[in-house]
Amino acid sequence: MGEGFLVHLPHHRDANGVPSPWCIKDWRTGGLLDEFSTRREAQKALAKMGSFRKRSYVEHCPGHKNSQGELAEWCIKSHETGKILSSHKSEGAAKKHLQDMHAHSGSLLSFTSSFLKR
Repeated sequence: MGEGFLVHLPHHRDANGVPSPWCIKDWRTGGLLDEFSTRREAQKALAKMGSFRKRSYVEHCPGHKNSQGELAEWCIKSHETGKILSSHKSEGAAKKHLQDMHAHSGSLLSFTSSFLKR
């Protein structure tokens, strides 16, 4: 199994129709790796994969608007606080930004400077 990231899709159901809003998707392809009914189950699975980063995750936030008042329903939220760190107009843009955040997280200076440029 490749490296994955956590996505919250409130209306997602698995192949059997069971609500499974917490999904692990592949970093490279964006393909679905696994589905879970709770965030805790998904986090445990990610930890077993060895790619769990307790920083942030992508979640669909229906009706959310960014600071410019534009509809931006795909949010990156903090695992620790649940607060929105950034919001985007598409799921793809949110995933790309999350991936960039994780790539720069090894360096506090890089993360801070990229965050301040926004």
